[in-house]
Amino acid sequence: MNVKIVNLYQHFGLTAPENAACRLLCYQIDTSGEVSRRRRKPGVLILPGGAYCGHAAHEAEPVVRAFMPCGFNCFVLYYSVGEKAKFPRPLQDVSLAIAHLKKNAKKYNINPDDPECIKQAKRKGVEIYNRYKK
Repeated sequence: MNVKIVNLYQHFGLTAPENAACRLLCYQIDTSGEVSRRRRKPGVLILPGGAYCGHAAHEAEPVVRAFMPCGFNCFVLYYSVGEKAKFPRPLQDVSLAIAHLKKNAKKYNINPDDPECIKQAKRKGVEIYNRYKK
């Protein structure tokens, strides 16, 4: 597994709005084998919940650990929360993450037109997991 942290405002050369916090943790399945390198992996963008007051730790890395064995490359977005979450900042953060994933789909070995997104609604997460588990 390869892990990378991307500050999305810096990545796009944008000046971050005051107090904005927007970073993406990228977890990629190791594709050192020639066969696995040719095949694109499904990608899932995970948005840990917390009622815009914080990020629930149990809705981030444990979700990654559940999806990666099913063949997903996972991306956890730590979007703006608390006082930093004034509308529409969280939506802008998600938009930056999606734009980054689409722009870098080849690098992350994912299909740019088929990302899954979980805003830690348990039912949706379970639905996606059940669809891809073996």
